[in-house]
Amino acid sequence: LIRHLRRLNIPVMTIVHDATNHPGDRYQLINRLQRSIIGHSIAVITLTDFVARSLRSQGRLENKIHRTIPHPALIFPDLNRASPQPTEYPRRTPLRLLLTGRLRRYKGVGLLLDAIAGIDPARLSVAIAGSVNDRALLARAKDMAQVDMAAGWLSEKAFVAHIDWSDVVVLPYLESRQSGIIPTAYGPPRPAPATIWASTRCSTR
Repeated sequence: LIRHLRRLNIPVMTIVHDATNHPGDRYQLINRLQRSIIGHSIAVITLTDFVARSLRSQGRLENKIHRTIPHPALIFPDLNRASPQPTEYPRRTPLRLLLTGRLRRYKGVGLLLDAIAGIDPARLSVAIAGSVNDRALLARAKDMAQVDMAAGWLSEKAFVAHIDWSDVVVLPYLESRQSGIIPTAYGPPRPAPATIWASTRCSTR
């Protein structure tokens, strides 16, 4: 399609989500296609400076118009949701934490389970919603009283229902470049604490 557009002298601009694979992703064909698409584009948009730096270090932004435009809040207007209101704290006990998305190894499900182990379920309720491909983690999560598992693909409606349920959307990631979960948490404003890795040490922000 892009080659055809180029032959018609129609300029192509590409939004790039990630510059390289995350741990656990094996989509090498997609990476090759992405390189080809960028090569046929006159302009590239990234959503974070980190991805822009990665692409630049790979030489993939040479002779390209480039801009970094932060991801706006995702509000899913087709679902006719109520207007988002700032969250008031404390809202309730137990506090509701949500980890959601495509929960590959780099999303840190195990790190979250380590962090909440031993916390009284009367104080903390945790939902893990999305496709988890690690059976050991699934079994471990199901054995924890404060964790509710909703494993598998989520429709937009189910995804948003989990966001609306939560008080806090957590990102215990081992690695990430520009997560779409954060702008989703912006829609009905929710805190979105994330792990920050430096060398072998981890802290939260």
